[in-house]
Amino acid sequence: MEKTLKAIILLIACAMVVVPFIGIISTSIAPADQVTEAGGFVLFPRDIDLTAYQSILSGGVVTRALLVSIFVTGVGTLISLILTSTLAWALSRRGTVANKQMLLLVLVSLLFAPD
Repeated sequence: MEKTLKAIILLIACAMVVVPFIGIISTSIAPADQVTEAGGFVLFPRDIDLTAYQSILSGGVVTRALLVSIFVTGVGTLISLILTSTLAWALSRRGTVANKQMLLLVLVSLLFAPD
């Protein structure tokens, strides 16, 4: 009985998280008249209409912002990966110059991060 109650509570919690995402995606692909008659939230669209995505991604500010975001994310991830790997390699070697000082600096910055 206890496991069943836990499963039901977990299922309800998952539904509370997943259903809004499904609703947003379903509403975005539903035709405009169905969204209007449903009051702005469609969970199961009758037809699929991608004109909203076509108008948003047809060039302009949104497309440019999306490309800039992808570029910044890619470059930032690459730089972070290179620097983190280099520091990890340097800290793993015992003969590295100022090994203990670098390790102390990394640990202090992890423990006392500014907020």
